[in-house]
Amino acid sequence: ADAATSEPFRLVPGGSSMQGRRSKQEDRHVIIPDLDRAARALKLPISAALPCGFFAVYDGHQGHACAEYVAKNLHMRLLKRLSAASGGGATPTEPAAVERALQEAFEEVDAEFLARFRTAPDGTTAVVAVVFGERLFVSWAGDSRALLCERGPDGVLVAVPLTEDHRGTLQREADRVRGAGGEVVNIGDGAWRVARRGYEERLREL
Repeated sequence: ADAATSEPFRLVPGGSSMQGRRSKQEDRHVIIPDLDRAARALKLPISAALPCGFFAVYDGHQGHACAEYVAKNLHMRLLKRLSAASGGGATPTEPAAVERALQEAFEEVDAEFLARFRTAPDGTTAVVAVVFGERLFVSWAGDSRALLCERGPDGVLVAVPLTEDHRGTLQREADRVRGAGGEVVNIGDGAWRVARRGYEERLREL
């Protein structure tokens, strides 16, 4: 630990991106290695344990607009909720508070994008990792994945999955989609896909 900061360890983040076969880069990522400092600069203090960081990957689909919107706004929505909890006398980085703040931030950004870009075909996955001291919180939507690398008993590094894909091929996810009013369909390409009700008419238009 660093005696000056009482940090149990130090975060050393890195990132890279590579454009696939699309004509434009549709993906975005966000790295905030010192979220506590960023929060204070934005006048949204969160009194977080150190080290404190925010890391996210947004895999855009059918364009970059949604991934870019989420990349610019999700961490801001999260900070506002954590700061509000801190101002209310709560401990903002307790597990229940962080989980609630992450869920609400995801839902708010989703609703905002749909309201502002009603006719846009763009979408994005999201996988977010937030570090508060010795605690790691992971939240995700879609099929982007988070892995934790750790050393096993034999000294070999192993990858531990922290997320489960939100895919229509998984029964639990299919049940959730149907419960929310959606459909899980095979449109003829051998893959089960999530669709809104009324998708048949949209297919006829295409």
